[in-house]
Amino acid sequence: MMDAERPLPEPEERDESLPDAAFLLECLEHGQERASAACERNERRLRNTPLRRVSRLTERLMSGIDYEQARLLRMNHFLFLHERLGHLNRLSVEADSLSAPCYYPFWTAFPELRNVLIDKRVLIPLLWPEVLEQSPAGSLERKLALHLLPLPVDQRCGPQDMERIARIVEAFYS
Repeated sequence: MMDAERPLPEPEERDESLPDAAFLLECLEHGQERASAACERNERRLRNTPLRRVSRLTERLMSGIDYEQARLLRMNHFLFLHERLGHLNRLSVEADSLSAPCYYPFWTAFPELRNVLIDKRVLIPLLWPEVLEQSPAGSLERKLALHLLPLPVDQRCGPQDMERIARIVEAFYS
């Protein structure tokens, strides 16, 4: 059993980003939607790669991020969506307890809303896809995977993106 207080040892081997970073450039050049196949290939690669230290390229790129600004933008986007969509959300969200959300968790009774958002070019990942293969119909795990929509609050989004997402969801419910 691992001691929760003891930090994990840092891997000795450093990763190399360059051979597999083409998908990042493709995302920047053509957008996430068009680069989704390349992103998926990279995710598969990572699943089969042992733990390594962060690459020098990634280290350099990450040193240029203003993390506090990114946190504030994510929080503002989250609060905007919560203000607009909270009354439609079947999940009770305690926004005051958050600091840097990754997404706005929107629980819907209508899993087809995911496809509506995707058709409108809003990237909505399927969290826990393995649950759909492994969990029986009607299980809570399956309902979470299908009905919990992680609406983006990414710092790369702007106010117009948040407005567009809110309008799409509101239009679906009206």
